[in-house]
Order: sequence, then structure tokens, then C-alpha cells
Amino acid sequence: MILRGLHVKLALIVAAGALVLAGLSSWWFYSRSYQDSINDSERSVKQLLATVEVSASIAAYVGNTELAQQVAQGLIQNDIVLGAKIHNHAQFSVLAGKFTESAETRLVTLELFSPFTPGELIGELAITPNYALIEKRANESARATTMGLAMHTFVVAFLVLVAVYLMLTRPLVQLSTGLHRIVPGEKERLNEFSEKRRDEIGTLASDINRLLDTVENMLVQERGLRERVEALEQRFRGIFEATSAGIFLLRENGTLVTANPAFFRITGRAEHELLQPHTNCISEVFAEPATVTSMMSQAMQSRRPYAADLCLAPLPDGETRWVHGLLSSNGHVDGATLIEGVIYDITERKHAEENSRYLAEYDQLTGLLNRHSGELRLAEQVADAEARGESLAVMVLDLDRFKEINDTHGHNAGDNVLVTIAHRIRTVIRSTDLVARLGGDEFLLTLAHSGQLETLHRVALKLVDVIGQELEVVENVKEKVGASIGIATFPEHGQSWKQLCKNADEAMYAVKRRGRNGYAIFNETGNHQVQLVDKVT
Repeated sequence: MILRGLHVKLALIVAAGALVLAGLSSWWFYSRSYQDSINDSERSVKQLLATVEVSASIAAYVGNTELAQQVAQGLIQNDIVLGAKIHNHAQFSVLAGKFTESAETRLVTLELFSPFTPGELIGELAITPNYALIEKRANESARATTMGLAMHTFVVAFLVLVAVYLMLTRPLVQLSTGLHRIVPGEKERLNEFSEKRRDEIGTLASDINRLLDTVENMLVQERGLRERVEALEQRFRGIFEATSAGIFLLRENGTLVTANPAFFRITGRAEHELLQPHTNCISEVFAEPATVTSMMSQAMQSRRPYAADLCLAPLPDGETRWVHGLLSSNGHVDGATLIEGVIYDITERKHAEENSRYLAEYDQLTGLLNRHSGELRLAEQVADAEARGESLAVMVLDLDRFKEINDTHGHNAGDNVLVTIAHRIRTVIRSTDLVARLGGDEFLLTLAHSGQLETLHRVALKLVDVIGQELEVVENVKEKVGASIGIATFPEHGQSWKQLCKNADEAMYAVKRRGRNGYAIFNETGNHQVQLVDKVT
């Protein structure tokens, strides 16, 4: 752990550098100093030879042994000379000291010339240098120089290390220690080194403190934002879970991604069934999947929401529910388009609308179309027959003895008569034909594709026969009613529904005038073809 400190690493690096530098420089300076010492000693030897050159030349020239011996003795007095020899070409030779003449001995020689005749070589002066002493002195001098240089190098390195430690390493270590101790978001800050406030260390500390201030502000803002997001998320989750509207998310292929509890409650399907990866939620939930698929396509293409009233697929108990659905594109996830949907249960509203429509279009007592709806439907049939070039028969039917039964047995009895007669008429007329109650005891009927008279006669007779059968008006009281029927055909007896109704009504009154309980086919001359059945009593 200690070796990881910046100051330790720096000390090791400086020490290693100093060692390497000291080693290289010492080797170089040692070699240089050693060689310089050897060279100085050799120069000294040569200077000695030059000093005694004249005396040695005279001694050799005249063959003076005493003078030569004095010169040789003078040379060996110097501690760097072991021995000396002076000789001439006349076998004159003088030795002094430890003069050694061999192949291993490195002699230093000086040629002696005649002092009187320039250029005349007369002999030679040779000495044996004290190389051991010379090398010893050279080594001592080189070592002294090297030690001084090494000490100088280490002193400089130490001073550099101390300076770097005091000015750089220690402040950085303090910054690092302080920064390591600080927890982002808290109030604690670094010491900004007032004495160094203007240098890089002080600037770094100041910048770090400003950064810590920024981090603290960001953390405070983020904490507040996170708290608001969590509050909103909790609120929206509560809305998502508790809302009465069904909220769901679909993939483009119709599989369900997620939905709130209201969706499963409204659709009547189990969550584990619809969340299967290969279950098409649209086909499972909606009665008309094509409509929902079309809405999804429109929402994806236009980027606008699409809404419609949708019928859900029947539940196992046979119940049919209606919802108002709103679909909109919700972006892309993993390359797939998502569709967001919201559904509201409008089953009661649909039932109310259907009930209102039923009350507006149907007679509440008999369940037949009322006068207004009957006339509208008749107008549509006339227009359709005209467009197709087909025939259409219109019958106006009025009950005989109805007022008498109503006055005698009461309104409930009259109502029972109307309900029973309406049912009997339905047994004769096809489901595609029109049956409406115009009001009171008067009914409107149509027969499509009935241009043949024999068909009209057969149907009319059957109606009169069926209606004329006994019926129970009140408990244990049976009565008979009759039917007067007027018939007009399209296009022979009129081009509009009003004209047809008017002519059929006129033919019906002709039956009434002739004795009732029968039928008549309209004739423009007024001579209506009246066919009476047995009179009802």
C-alpha cells in the first residue's frame, strides 16, 4: 500500500535515475580522469628528458662518464623514474637506478645529437618510468573525481526530490486524500492551499471544489426531480390501476404487451390468456377484428388517434358488450410499432340507444313497426322496387269488431286482441315483408314480388282466415274479430308510397261498406274487386 504513494514512486524514480546517471557519468569521468593522469605523467617524463637533454648530449659526445652518471642520478631522483641509461655509438654507456630493458618494459627514449654539429646523432637517453606509481596516482585521481561527481549527483537528486515533494507531491497527496474522503453531494470541500492559491495546485483545488459544488447542485436537483418523478409515477400507476377505463398496449401483430386491470374486467378475459406471446388479442377480444386492424393501420399512417364504437366478442355466458375504443400510435420498440388503446364500457349506453331506437321505431304493445317507421320503410321498398323494376303489393288492414270488444271488456282486452292479431299476421307474412301498426286497430303490410293476383288473393284470404279465428280476450272469454283489407300494387296503382297507401285505404273502406271481413283490390274506376268472407259476429 505504501509503495502506491506518489511521493514514494517519485523518490524511487529520482533515485533510480540518479543511480543510473551517477553510474554512467562516473564510468565516463573515471576513464577520462585515469587517461588524463597517465598522459600527464608521460608528459612529465618527457619534460624531464628535455631538461637534461643538453647535459646528456655533452656527456655522450665527449664520453664523460661522471657527467653522464650525474645526469642519470638526477633523473632517478624523480619518483616517476625507476632507472636511466645514457649511451653513445662508441660503446659509451651509463646506468642508474632500476633500468630494465625488455620487450615488456615500456621505455621512454630521447635521441641525443651533437651539440656542435647539428643533425649528427651521437647517442640515446632512455629511462624506465614507474608505471605502477603512475597508474596508482591515476586511479586515485580518477576515484576522487568520480566520488565527487557521484556525491554531487546524489545531492542534486536529493534536493530535486525534496523540492518536488514539498511543492508538488505533498499537495497532490493532500488533495487526493481529501478528495477520497469527500462524499459527492455533501458540504465538505478541499483545502485550497492559500499560499499556493495562484499556482496550478491551488487552481486545481479551486476547480475541484467548484466541480463538487456543481455536483452537489445537480444531485439536489436530481433528488428533487426523482422525488417528483416517483410521486408522479405513483400517481399515474394509481390512475392506471384504478381507472375505470381499460388501457392497453398492442404490438403491430395484435399481441398484447400490457394492460391495466380494467381492460381485463371490461373484456371479461383472463390476464394469463391474453398475455400469451402468440395470442392475437384483437381476434380474441373484438367481434369485428378487421375493423380494429383498420383503425390501427390508419393510426400508424396518419399519426393521429382513431375512435369508434366496437362490439366485443360474446362472452361464454352469451353476454355481448360494447366499448368506445380510441387507438393511437405509441412509437417503436425493437423495430416493432406499438399501438396504445383506451376502451370505455358503453354497453348500457348502447342498450339505451337501442331501446330508444326501438321505442322510436316500434309499437310498444305489438312489437311491430310504428306508423312513422312503417311509412319510411315503405318508401324505401317502393324506391327499391322502382330501381329493380319489380312489383310490390301494399295492404291496409283494419280489424272488425275491435271497438265493440274494447268497449265491452276493457282496454286490456283490446290490447290482448292487438297483440294476438299482430302475432297471427306475422305467421302469414314473410320475415322480409313489412308489417306495421298504423295506429288503433289499423295495420300496414307489404308483399314484395307479388304482382300476380292469385298470390294476392291467397295471402289475403289466409290473413282473413287466421285473424278471424277465436281468441281469448280476457280470462275464459273468447271472441272473434274480422279483418277488412285493402290492396294496392306498384306500379299499377301508384308511383309513390303515399299514393299506394291512399288507394289501399280506399279499397279497405270499400270492404267495410260491403259488409266487412274480406279484402278488395283497388280499381281506378272505383269498382274495387271486393271479396267477402263469412261475416264475423
